[in-house]
Amino acid sequence: MPLVKITISNLGSIDTAKILKETSRIAGEETGKGESKLMVLITEGNFMMRGMSAMCAFVDMRGIGKVEKLINEKISKRVSQLLTAEANIPPENIYLNFTDMPRENWGHSEGVF
Repeated sequence: MPLVKITISNLGSIDTAKILKETSRIAGEETGKGESKLMVLITEGNFMMRGMSAMCAFVDMRGIGKVEKLINEKISKRVSQLLTAEANIPPENIYLNFTDMPRENWGHSEGVF
């Protein structure tokens, strides 16, 4: 089950529902796992870049398998374009992390995968 956690500065004027839906669609398509196995969330954060407050985003994607360079590049490009268009965040202020979790380190439904 991939999880995509997006932290964005100043959520007040952003259509979070649209970003959630589009991110879910993108991650589902690119990993080939579909949206039925995805969890996406958005939180607000206070960011500082280059010594000053700035509109920024940090995207943390974790999954079991399908965390590989070509897939990550596609997700990075598409999610960055989405955040630039919908949240007015410059691409240079968007960072993404991708983590491949071992099955035994991911709990679900009173057990692990």
